[in-house]
Amino acid sequence: MCPRHACALPSYSRGMPPRDVMILGAGFSKAVHDSMPVLSTLKNRVLEETGLVNDPRVPSRAFSQSYTFEDWLSTLSEEQPYLNEAENRSNAALFAQLRDAIAVVLSRDEAQAAASGAPRWLDSLVRLLHHHEATVITLNYDRLIEVALRRANLKDLGADNDRMIDDRSAVRDVPPTRLHQPTYLDLGGWTHSATMRLLKLHGSLDWWMSPRDATGATLVREELRLDQYGMPIPPSPDDRTRTLTGREVFLVPPILTKAAYFTNVVTRELWKNAHQALSRADRVTIVGYSLPPGDSMMSGLLVSTLQREDVAVDVVNLDAPEVAMRTSRLGIGPVAEFPGEACIADYVAFYLDRADAAFRAGFLKPSLLNHDPLPLVVSTGSGNHTNLLYRVVKIEPVGSDEIVLRTVKRGNVMQNAASNESFGDPRELPTARNLADSLEGVSRVVVDLDGTPDRLCRPVRAVLGYSVNGATPIATLLLVVPEPEPSRLA
Repeated sequence: MCPRHACALPSYSRGMPPRDVMILGAGFSKAVHDSMPVLSTLKNRVLEETGLVNDPRVPSRAFSQSYTFEDWLSTLSEEQPYLNEAENRSNAALFAQLRDAIAVVLSRDEAQAAASGAPRWLDSLVRLLHHHEATVITLNYDRLIEVALRRANLKDLGADNDRMIDDRSAVRDVPPTRLHQPTYLDLGGWTHSATMRLLKLHGSLDWWMSPRDATGATLVREELRLDQYGMPIPPSPDDRTRTLTGREVFLVPPILTKAAYFTNVVTRELWKNAHQALSRADRVTIVGYSLPPGDSMMSGLLVSTLQREDVAVDVVNLDAPEVAMRTSRLGIGPVAEFPGEACIADYVAFYLDRADAAFRAGFLKPSLLNHDPLPLVVSTGSGNHTNLLYRVVKIEPVGSDEIVLRTVKRGNVMQNAASNESFGDPRELPTARNLADSLEGVSRVVVDLDGTPDRLCRPVRAVLGYSVNGATPIATLLLVVPEPEPSRLA
């Protein structure tokens, strides 16, 4: 499905991937799993959780487009001049009860979403964001992105060794992570890794801070642990008491006046990082966020960074035309629109097409064409590269503008190198130079792993002179991302 008003795929004449920024709203989490609520559904679940459905303090008859749950929470959170001190304090206590219930409800919904099978496009998207080292600005509290990143089991793009990246790598340990059971590997502290950057502007279900701390000095992040099946492990009460003593979950609640929550040093730094990323972005994608008029802080951030001609903006939303109209009113645009029920899957497929175009443009750089011909091997980027390689055995044209790289599983390259096994006679295997020669007039490259449709992938990066433990280069390594919709390539 082609997006409305979509611009042509970029040429990437600079020979480098674009500086991508993605903004995620509640619609993104809803698309990952239907258990995740949007604000109207969250209201109902929170009232049920607190037992306030029939409470006379809840203005249930007033809730409408003119007076939303967000409006009511905003009223409760601030002292009102028409109420006495006792009534304002009662409102403050009710607000705190509702705020804490939001964390309880979303934690339960998140657990249900994590226990269900994630859509195929989520894995493809996380891998694309990783390989492009993109910035993700999320307004959601849940950890679905972090869980997907951990499950992808990806390698640090900037490391010569096989160091793996995780959710700490994505958030860059801001706020700092409190580990439940540190090991000797943690004694050296957190290490920067080349991967996507995740900025959680409204807090997170795993952020904890001491009550009434205005500085953010006590704000910490709880360690995300997964079991052998990739399921989050909830910490025991004893673990949480020991590592998060006296702290409460830190969320910026859905209220109209959020400024009081952005005075601490951590959230201010994250908003500054978001401003810098948006100011430098080549392409900004707004996914599942409707730009509500009441969110003046987010609107101000977008206005101050995106009113320029050198940035492309994509809107991915069930009602993308309406959201595009709102961006236009902010002086942002034109935009490419991805509407409908399958809008995010459509966008991920489009994103992968752009990555393929960037790969082909980069592969034709002189630095590669002048490189000594080496056999081609393929890795999904999951786990240790030396254990998950496929050897390219044939470059096969399909139609007039597509080529397929046929592969066979190579096995453990490190063990093969130790036993002096080669990749075979270079004269009998396709090389990096052969691939470059085959790209003339090609608009799509498909990598076939195992000969099954579910294993169709697309290349996004090339690592020249791939070697084992710094030895003599033995191959050109192609990093690939699974096709989110294999039927597109059938």
